[in-house]
Amino acid sequence: MDRRLKLKRMLNTRDLGGLRTKDGRTVKSGLLYRSGFLYVGAEEDIEMISTLGISKIIDFRAYNEKEEKPDPVIPGVEFIHLPAEDEAVLGIERDRKTQQGFTDLLMSRVITEPAFAIRYMSGMYRRFVSNRFTTGQYRKFLDIVRTADGPVLWHCTAGKDRAGFAAILLEEILGIDRDDIIESYMLSNTYLQPDVEYLVREFEKAYRGSAPYPKKEVMLFFSARKEFVDALYNEAEKEFGSFENFLASELGVDDGVREEFREKYLE
Repeated sequence: MDRRLKLKRMLNTRDLGGLRTKDGRTVKSGLLYRSGFLYVGAEEDIEMISTLGISKIIDFRAYNEKEEKPDPVIPGVEFIHLPAEDEAVLGIERDRKTQQGFTDLLMSRVITEPAFAIRYMSGMYRRFVSNRFTTGQYRKFLDIVRTADGPVLWHCTAGKDRAGFAAILLEEILGIDRDDIIESYMLSNTYLQPDVEYLVREFEKAYRGSAPYPKKEVMLFFSARKEFVDALYNEAEKEFGSFENFLASELGVDDGVREEFREKYLE
């Protein structure tokens, strides 16, 4: 299983090294890192990140997320902003000027439609596969990782959705078993539990409605759930016939490119 770094506050920062492929090979350690946002990191966390020899850090967050909580400067590291979703067409996802406005939008929908959280998150995962802006961004991500001259770290906010999908792509390309991919994805629930509890409390503080606070439903926004991953795999099969076809036709990962990744990142 992938290895979590022992950091004080960046709780979902992991090295994909150690994952086993279906043909018995292993992902090399110290080259592929996934994380939540670096802004939250304690000083010693950032110091540790700076010792990993990372060449590039890829930020999947939206522009307003990046501006509100910018990544710290790490000398010698190239920072690449690669927003995973097109804010102009997202509507509720990024239709906010303040966190309060976003909270109000989500809460109003959850209260009137308890199943909204599942539908909202499943829709996000389907867009990872179906939205052409998003697939274009992940194609760029894969090109960056394929040609990188040193270790790469990528992140979003929590490190479970946008960064999680990036990890799924690499794990699929490298030949990790689907069950192991899902198990790795689900580890975010364990690693992020303190952060999720904090975020749910913050939503509760911001809640201004008269109906009972729907804590269980709000938790779904911050959880890693198998049905979310199933939604993206099902979308790939519906649109492209298989996930392998999706990788080839939308992300440019043919047999030759797949072999490049495996030569570079497997042992």
